[in-house]
Amino acid sequence: MDLSYIKYEFSLERQFHCLRHFSFHEVDQFNFIQDNFPNYHSKEIREQLDMVGSKFVPAFAQHPMDILNSLKKAFFTNRRDIGDNKIVAQYTFSEQEFPNGIGNSALIPLNKLSDQQQAAKYKVNRSNYEVWTCEVKELPTTNLLTIIALNQKNTFQIVTLFPGDYAPAFPQGLGDQEEKKRVFWEGHCLMQRQKKHSK
Repeated sequence: MDLSYIKYEFSLERQFHCLRHFSFHEVDQFNFIQDNFPNYHSKEIREQLDMVGSKFVPAFAQHPMDILNSLKKAFFTNRRDIGDNKIVAQYTFSEQEFPNGIGNSALIPLNKLSDQQQAAKYKVNRSNYEVWTCEVKELPTTNLLTIIALNQKNTFQIVTLFPGDYAPAFPQGLGDQEEKKRVFWEGHCLMQRQKKHSK
């Protein structure tokens, strides 16, 4: 099997889920997204867009389906199984074509935080799990795309996709696999840009 070619399917529900990896501040950009997700209220869309995490830059993609359409420009990096019939597939985009990256990577190990960031970190809710976050002036850019998909014989159903390296889902229950996820997230932090505080 040619692992560089993977046939993906991307349901509207999962596309909506992936909006958490987009961030739009212009009214026309938000309206475009709202027009493409007519079954969701503007509040639901805004909550997705406002979530802390890695974000695609608008110059690379303005809609989750744009990601699939851009794969022909990417270099296939690797694919591996992660259990539960799921795979991780990764693609790298040319720095010449995307000199400012395809997105910002928010993930950082806690031991890489400065003393000041360690002291100022706090927890936010992501998918019913409290994850560490800290505020930074700028998020690092990345040209790496990670796709997590469910193996359905001849096709792969996209579960999520995001810029940057692989990170496991947030733990949701008990068991060895959930404990491994918990250990990972207790040792990592999701960075976000510093908020503008009013004087």
